[in-house]
Amino acid sequence: MTGWIDYLITSDDPADKALLDEFRDRAWAHGQLMQFIAADPANITSETFQRMTEEQELQNALQDRIHARGVELRDAGHVPADESAFKAWRATWVPLASHLPSDDEPMPRA
Repeated sequence: MTGWIDYLITSDDPADKALLDEFRDRAWAHGQLMQFIAADPANITSETFQRMTEEQELQNALQDRIHARGVELRDAGHVPADESAFKAWRATWVPLASHLPSDDEPMPRA
């Protein structure tokens, strides 16, 4: 199944590359928030619930933009990424090594 993100992966447009970077960064932020919340039941508070709500709104807005751009690219005749191109793209940011601390630093928190 082709996802809208697949059209951005094959695009050479710098704006599409920036959108892919934003997608990666939002995924990282969401993962860090979930890791923080799941680490300790005491982290489940009205503040973290608010942060989850805000994160979901950011994710929804980003997905809307990705969808709109994917439709534009598809309608313009662009070819979506195949499975190997998608996996190659994912391999460039999973795990997000650039965000990992050195051995003497604490793990980042949301």
